[in-house]
Amino acid sequence: MSKPFSSHLLVLVFLTLMNASHAASPLTEGLLGWYDAADVSSLQMDAGKLFSWQDKSGNGHHLQQPLEASRPSVIEENGNRRVSGGVMIHSGMNVTTDALTVYAVAKVAPGNSPILVFSSLPGPDACVAGWTTGSAPGFLSSSGHTQAFSEVEDGQWHLLTFWRRGDLRRFYVDGVLAGESTASAEPTAITDFILFEYPGAATFLGSLSELLVYEVAQSDTEIAELNHLLLEKWKSHFPDRERDLVVFVGNSITTGMFCGNGKTWSAKTAARIPSLKRWYNVSKGGITTDGLTALAPTMIDPLLARSSGRKTLIFWEGTNDLVVNQSEPADAASNIKAFCEARKKAGWDQIIVLNILPRQAAGDFESRRIALNELLATHASEYGIDALIDLTAVPEIGAAGKELDQEFYPDGVHLNEKGQEAVARAVAPVLQAGLER
Repeated sequence: MSKPFSSHLLVLVFLTLMNASHAASPLTEGLLGWYDAADVSSLQMDAGKLFSWQDKSGNGHHLQQPLEASRPSVIEENGNRRVSGGVMIHSGMNVTTDALTVYAVAKVAPGNSPILVFSSLPGPDACVAGWTTGSAPGFLSSSGHTQAFSEVEDGQWHLLTFWRRGDLRRFYVDGVLAGESTASAEPTAITDFILFEYPGAATFLGSLSELLVYEVAQSDTEIAELNHLLLEKWKSHFPDRERDLVVFVGNSITTGMFCGNGKTWSAKTAARIPSLKRWYNVSKGGITTDGLTALAPTMIDPLLARSSGRKTLIFWEGTNDLVVNQSEPADAASNIKAFCEARKKAGWDQIIVLNILPRQAAGDFESRRIALNELLATHASEYGIDALIDLTAVPEIGAAGKELDQEFYPDGVHLNEKGQEAVARAVAPVLQAGLER
């Protein structure tokens, strides 16, 4: 097809994005464009193809495609409507902003898949930036920076969100903050929207049901609200939402250092419970308990909207609190209590906590570890802990001195796949019992 905007330099963002709207109307402040496949009146068809997708924001930023061969299809699926294939364009805007929040409801296939591209005329400070879903999903810019985020190119429906304020960018996958980065200053004058194509390069592989574009950087509360509203509106896209939800939270041991994807204790635990269909591993290397408490409102609690079933959180941290923060046992226990109490208030039904394993560490770590584990055992119910798993009772990894056994501890701190398997064996029956209650 001809590419009428290929001479433009693409600047702010090309996205694989997603999120929401009210069934009737989304938040309106800063709304730049709203494209809603649920509203058949906004879909103008010709010979079975979409030639105009009307903007419901009231700004008249309608997406058009005059070339018949390049028009998308509109497909009915499970009572919902989606737009797929083709390329659509709106040109002639005159918007200058250093803030954006963009939501989309999309099914993404593997490949380099832009949903939306903002473009402007070339300038001396112009650069290209975007969000892709290729072999290394992330946000790309002309400086070569890549911000990785959770895989979404699985052919399933997802919620993805792009947020920008100045040089700061955040990326949300399924309502959860998946990454944050900074990038060099970019031009902020938007002249065109280009849907489904990065001109001269990639085209979108997948389907789109709704797209919202804001020229403001929305608050965490607003982002959470729109995610929730979207899940309700498009719930038949997300049938697993009716299932129980389990989220594993922790530090670099839980991320799976030394073992890789699919070999973590979280993945191995889930594999032991065939009925468990919806689970997430939300962990971060080097983080402490108070760090997880600070990140929970944006990284953990938004997952509550992904399920209307029983919601279980499995927490494993405390070791970094003792080593990184040099916390006393009472303070480390208090931090775990604060995390659990806040998560119960946020809406988690059940919290399972794992106690602290031995590790190679200087000073009095071992005595403080033992004291922290004793506090957890004594006060678990007071801390909001529904089940406490005693990993010190796991013979392969739990006893003092086991951290020197490289069959399980390759570096004296982290667990390899065999060590992760030992954790999963201890966790799975407790989780299974909790899900059956």
